Amino acid sequence: MKSPFYAENGRSLVFTAFAAFLLISSCSSQTAAKGSGGFGMLASPRSNSAAAKEGSIHLTSLKFSDSSVIGGGSSEIVLSLSQPAPAGNIQVALNTSQPKVVQLPQSVEFPEGQESLNIPVFTDAVSAAVSVTVRAELGDSIAGANLSVLPAASAPVTGMAAASVAVQRGTTNPDATFKGCWYKQGDDRYQAVDVKVGKPGSYSFNAVLYYGSTCDAKDVADQFGFGQLLNLGSAEYTFWFTAFANRTDMSALWYLGDKHSKCVNYASAPDC
Repeated sequence: MKSPFYAENGRSLVFTAFAAFLLISSCSSQTAAKGSGGFGMLASPRSNSAAAKEGSIHLTSLKFSDSSVIGGGSSEIVLSLSQPAPAGNIQVALNTSQPKVVQLPQSVEFPEGQESLNIPVFTDAVSAAVSVTVRAELGDSIAGANLSVLPAASAPVTGMAAASVAVQRGTTNPDATFKGCWYKQGDDRYQAVDVKVGKPGSYSFNAVLYYGSTCDAKDVADQFGFGQLLNLGSAEYTFWFTAFANRTDMSALWYLGDKHSKCVNYASAPDC
């Protein structure tokens, strides 16, 4: 299974190729919140990246104004930094998984003193629903979200079911342990997990967030990872969802290689 995420490694981060392509195949009766499908990754501030050298400025979120749009229409992205841009401005690269469906500039610039940026997004007409991942990159940080582009005759997407996962070949049997927890960022808390990898390797990753406390398959709220491979060191990593900040009436399952967590009930989870 899979979901949207951030990943932080307090010691050393060895993320080399994370690609999050939404594979949602059907809808459920449970209503999905606006802007669901957000994810991100954050490297250690002690890395030698440009972001670290610029006072640990990193991306904190990329959110769409709506989770779906009729093809040919427009939407808007709100892109946020961890602190105001310094003198000399900050340039952030943008990309989309479907460039023929969603048009974006290759990069945007945060003027000095600005912490968030509104970016218009334009789409082309489609004959069938298309799920598009838009991603922003700054140094070792990534933020992104998914947008559903619908044909003109379609009703808005109101829910989703967990996508089937095509797990890529990677290292099996990681000596991984999982601790469900809340990741704090400013005044907000996000449903998260601390993962001790134990054994470095290339592992398939997936996460699913559910409404309610029991990880019921009919109550899927969000998903990211989708079996894509992550190259991880032996240190501890934190992953978190971004679309349902501060909601305690939720649960999650986290997957790494052929290991997975128990159902995490966020009504009683501790802080990370």
